[in-house]
Amino acid sequence: MGAGQGRWHGVGRPLVLALALFLAGCSGGGGGTPSTPPPGGPIFGPGGGGSTPTPGWSASDLVSNLRGNSIEMSIPTVDLTSSGVGFVAWSERVFGSDCSRIWVNRNAAGAWGPPIEIGIEQGILPSVAANANGDAVLVWVERGLSLANCGGTIATGTELRASRYSAASNTWTPSVRISTNVFSPSVVIDAAGRATVVWIQDPGTTPTGLPTISWSRFNGTSWSAPAALSDGTRGVDEPVLGQDGSGNILVLWQQQTNLFNSGLPILPNIWFARFTATSGTWSAPVRIGSPDLSGTNDAAGHARIAVNASGNAVAVWRETRSTVGSIVSARFSSGTWTSPVLIENNTQPADRPEVAIDVNGNAQAVWMQKIDGSQTNESGYTARFDAAAAGWGAPQLFEQSTELVFAPVVGMDDTGRALIAWEQTNPGTGPIHAVHFTPASGFGTPVHFAGNSVSLAVNGGGTALLASAVSSIEPAPLFFGESIRGAIFQP
Repeated sequence: MGAGQGRWHGVGRPLVLALALFLAGCSGGGGGTPSTPPPGGPIFGPGGGGSTPTPGWSASDLVSNLRGNSIEMSIPTVDLTSSGVGFVAWSERVFGSDCSRIWVNRNAAGAWGPPIEIGIEQGILPSVAANANGDAVLVWVERGLSLANCGGTIATGTELRASRYSAASNTWTPSVRISTNVFSPSVVIDAAGRATVVWIQDPGTTPTGLPTISWSRFNGTSWSAPAALSDGTRGVDEPVLGQDGSGNILVLWQQQTNLFNSGLPILPNIWFARFTATSGTWSAPVRIGSPDLSGTNDAAGHARIAVNASGNAVAVWRETRSTVGSIVSARFSSGTWTSPVLIENNTQPADRPEVAIDVNGNAQAVWMQKIDGSQTNESGYTARFDAAAAGWGAPQLFEQSTELVFAPVVGMDDTGRALIAWEQTNPGTGPIHAVHFTPASGFGTPVHFAGNSVSLAVNGGGTALLASAVSSIEPAPLFFGESIRGAIFQP
């Protein structure tokens, strides 16, 4: 999988909606091997689960422990190795308390292991990454409480923590602290097991009182001291990163153009820096967003990046002029970025773009947008970048919505086939949907899953991992249950 492909997450819809859908239309599903699958975690399409690779989707298997309705499951984070080993991480929080725990599970040879709890106090915002050897790294934010058993009520600070998985020993290391006063971490790991994490450093630790985009790197032995990428003179947000086959890392983030108290519009825009693995150094940050933003309401944000093994990259983001958001893209090749271009010209506001790239530099973008002003809900759009023609094709609908299409995600394999997943409610089907797309044959038949959020990873061979947080009725005894479920697609 080209780094940056497919590890993106939706945001959960109301849990009562998932229950209503289950009662209206659930059938099938559950674990990979039982003859009578439990009704709590269904996949509504084909599948089988188990350890024998069968073309198509597996059942949506139980990845977490099955919890009662006093536990809230977070949006899962996922990654998938080139050999099809999958990792899913999530947090579980007791409703009405600050107690939250980080959990992780691993799928190898088509079978899930036991869920493993990682962390010591209050874990939130996990991010997981895996390499071709099957090693992985998990980072998260740990909120310290007065008691390690979550018995306290007042957070005393936040820490960035990390744990690494060794495929050779089949173990996770004890967690280590990388930094304090942090949020929004994101991580990658290279083939040699070197990991890099970026995050937003809290303003309380910067001389100017403004947050910075910061980073640390695991060199095989230890994590480096935290260091800043941005200079701390302007507000920052939303760091994302991707990695090429040589271990070089590309990072995007949102950064204000003008100082907050300058009397000028702050003009949030998209900034970039690159880590060169051979020298171990970062380039100076540069703006890659459109230079002509000027209005009070103009802004660029929600940047996403996909990087392939050769080091080519495609970035997309939402660019707002006045009050209308549009989807903009730029490409990175031979060390430089192209000028940003619009990839859609609809006059309706567009939002939540995501992007994937294949081995040949073709890319697939997705986003949500109303078809026209008469529509109540956003539909799902996709557009394709053809590397040979060096241009974007016309946007296409992957779902014309009678219900809100929300938080689409996308991945690509080395044949150029894209897999799109999204959250939506249709009568009689679950709110998570997935469909394959190729330019030659168009869209395949959508497959439907239970869940109220979605994460997706796709590797170069076309294997995919889809995970969602599920609220459902469970049998024996009947109760309202919470769980994380995962399905595997075999090409």
